[in-house]
Amino acid sequence: MKSIKFSLVLFSTLGLLSAVAYAIQTKGAIIIASMEGEVTVTNNETGTALSSDRVKTGGLIFDGHTVTTGPGAKAVLLFSSGTITTLKADSVLNIKKFAQEKFDPKAAGKLGDRKDEPSPSETIIDLNLGDMVVDVKKLKKESSFNIDSPVGTAGIRGTVPAIQVLKLPDGGFTQNTSMLRGEIAFTPRAGGPATFLGPGQSLSIGIGANGLMLPAMLGRVDASVMKAIEAEVEQAAAATGAAPAESEPAGDTPQGASEEDAPSEDELNESDDERQASAKGLDDNGTEALALDKAGILDLDDPDQLEKVDTYVEVAGVLADSFDEKSSGRRSSDNAKDEGTYISDLVTNFDNVVDVTLESEALGLKEDSKIAAFGENSEQSSDLLAVLGDADEIGAKSAENMDAVFSNPDKATNLKKVIDVAKDAFASGRRNSDGDDEVTQDGRDTMTAMFRTAEKANEVAEVVASAETTKSTDAGKGEKKVLGVFKVVKSVDKAEQDKKAAEEAAAEAAAEAAAKKAAEEAAAQKAAEEYAAAIAAGNAEEIAAKKAASEAAAKKKAATDDYSEKLEAIETASDSTTVDNLLAEFNSAHDADVVATLISDGLDLSVNADSRRAAIKAEASAAQKENVFGNLETVSDLAVASIEVEEQAAAEAAAAEAKKLASTDYQAKLAEIEAAESIAAVDNIVAAFINSHSEANRDGLDLSTLADAQKEILSASGSGRGAKLAAAAAA
Repeated sequence: MKSIKFSLVLFSTLGLLSAVAYAIQTKGAIIIASMEGEVTVTNNETGTALSSDRVKTGGLIFDGHTVTTGPGAKAVLLFSSGTITTLKADSVLNIKKFAQEKFDPKAAGKLGDRKDEPSPSETIIDLNLGDMVVDVKKLKKESSFNIDSPVGTAGIRGTVPAIQVLKLPDGGFTQNTSMLRGEIAFTPRAGGPATFLGPGQSLSIGIGANGLMLPAMLGRVDASVMKAIEAEVEQAAAATGAAPAESEPAGDTPQGASEEDAPSEDELNESDDERQASAKGLDDNGTEALALDKAGILDLDDPDQLEKVDTYVEVAGVLADSFDEKSSGRRSSDNAKDEGTYISDLVTNFDNVVDVTLESEALGLKEDSKIAAFGENSEQSSDLLAVLGDADEIGAKSAENMDAVFSNPDKATNLKKVIDVAKDAFASGRRNSDGDDEVTQDGRDTMTAMFRTAEKANEVAEVVASAETTKSTDAGKGEKKVLGVFKVVKSVDKAEQDKKAAEEAAAEAAAEAAAKKAAEEAAAQKAAEEYAAAIAAGNAEEIAAKKAASEAAAKKKAATDDYSEKLEAIETASDSTTVDNLLAEFNSAHDADVVATLISDGLDLSVNADSRRAAIKAEASAAQKENVFGNLETVSDLAVASIEVEEQAAAEAAAAEAKKLASTDYQAKLAEIEAAESIAAVDNIVAAFINSHSEANRDGLDLSTLADAQKEILSASGSGRGAKLAAAAAA
């Protein structure tokens, strides 16, 4: 029941928000389906009444007009959204706004045959005075339909109410609302919480000339009134050529039934919801799902949303509890939203919150506390889904990597900003199947580290934003700063992962040691028993053998016991010196052959000692996490300096390698010149060397002397060439 009431809270907000969030510019059309008696239509801006050739059955009007009926008169208006309004005698209806998104009439079919409107719409009508019955089609999620009056505003989504507004002698007004089907949320003009009305319920409320609200009275609609409203709906449907709604009036009370015999408010709503839920094939969570559907949060006609219906209901239930705590003041923090902001954000992002919940469930990370946090930060849920998409794209969407992401939905927007910068910084230049730049392996590692460090997304985003600003004046410096902050993130994450791996290895080693200890205790016990049996038998040779075996088993058991104790001490050691001392104590306390036997059995204390030394370093680094991110700007600058040193070292190494390659090529080119058989070949060899190496790398490597000599030899006559070759060889 709590989740259903919460759905109504969302419903009351949706009507107010959809007009803002989904502005529709195209005017909708209104047909005068039928009229009786004196009916006038006045332009609100000019105050001019439309001519009789326009105000007639079949006439077309638009918003910005006021329809007035005289004594005994009546007008039936058919809106292009499918809504039918019956305005009774002595009434004044101001059609403030009726906008509707364009739609294809052929594809939409006959309005009267539809259960919902053909396209999103925004409707605001004001019943200044009189009586009317409104039959509203089921609205699109983006749509809104509000009925104003001097007393307040009724938010509607798919409803049949009858509304009467009367003027009091003192200048005030009263309003009586009788519900045939559906729900409305009525908000008094003077403010305050909304009142929710369901099928078969009525509300009487007024406002004095001084602006003060008169007491509200909730009741049940008399059966005769229900039938009268139903008849009015059928007559209007006939006038417009539409078929009346199929559903029976909920809460229909038998004629003559007493007030005490009539169903209660909750029974009326529950029985109507159960019937409609059953008609839609909803067994489990049917009434809750239908409440969400009526509130416009869930569309049961959408196959995709219908498939997620259980999650919609689950999320609504968890968030209903959260809202209840917020409303009662049991949940408060410096960053908590006020109730209005919470609801308005949630209404426009409920689908995303459901999808995020499904993602967390798929990874085994779904918890009520997380769902509550998704709801509290619903405005960031689209960014959270984008981050999950990025993780999936690089193959990093696992429970281990995403736990921090789901645990910090309040940082999703900043996390997305950081991930977007990382994707740009580590773009490989290659395109994936979606046409986006692929990310290098270093970039994938960086993004994964950022996912696991999502709780620090705000701090990282701040430095990244600073780096992006720096790029505008110094691109190189800005890019290095981006790489610097990502290097820090990776370094901190590596420390965390190393610490985690060490803890897992320690737990595994402890479990193995415990198993070995139990086995050695059993072996020592067995050896002792066999030794005792040999003594009892009196066989001297067997006694000696069993004694040796018993002593060896006892030594091994003692070493195994000591191993377990030392292992436990090593795993809790806070420094490497303590680890070294414990290892030395163990090795000196036991014979080398016993220690070797333990090692062959997989109990090597030195390996565990090495792991612990590495773990101590990782723990020290991990312990600096808060300090690092608390001073991320400075640490990133240090990382930039480190990157520059690495780049310088890499450049020097590359230069040395290039010089080495030039020297090796020089020796090869000397041999090629000596073997050349033409002057052109010599010139080509020299040119190839010059083109392959920079002037700096060719320093001291001059081929010209040998090349000139070889060309002189090649240019000489046969006898002269022999002499020159001999001279060259001698040289």
